[in-house]
Amino acid sequence: LLREIDVHNAAVFDLAWHPDGGMLASASGDETVKLWRVADGQRLDTLSQPQGDVYTVLFTPDGSRVIAAGRDKRIHVWQLASLSEPTVNPQLHARFAHESPITSLALSDDGSQLISSAEDASLSVWTLPSLEHAATLATQPDMLSSLAAWQESRFLACKYIHTFQRLASFFAFWSALS
Repeated sequence: LLREIDVHNAAVFDLAWHPDGGMLASASGDETVKLWRVADGQRLDTLSQPQGDVYTVLFTPDGSRVIAAGRDKRIHVWQLASLSEPTVNPQLHARFAHESPITSLALSDDGSQLISSAEDASLSVWTLPSLEHAATLATQPDMLSSLAAWQESRFLACKYIHTFQRLASFFAFWSALS
């Protein structure tokens, strides 16, 4: 154990490393995203604009922005003003994105597309940096618990169903705008 940090006033739902490895973002049930300097554990900013639990957070591949979403059904985008010093990072977008809480986000490898999934099993594709809606993908049979991206803007969705009787899962693959 290198360091333990008392980070939030509620559960931490997601973590994301900045591409340069020097910053960590944490998404929490206390309605915040916090940015941390990895070298010493210093909090660099608290992004408190979300109005509900924040379930998912990520950095753009170029490291210039942090994106988060959760219970308030909005995708939030902030511009990073400093990667190493405490500062206020301006919010660029707070876009209403789904009719139910957003559960997962994933970015294309080049950072030009964002895909979001929600509790109502809906999937949407967004163009970055403008955060304009690009497409709605077919509604899935159940809520997706995670999304991942890989080359050429193809995405993987994953759902785990856990009951006392069984543990099941499925994977779906698609190209975001094809």
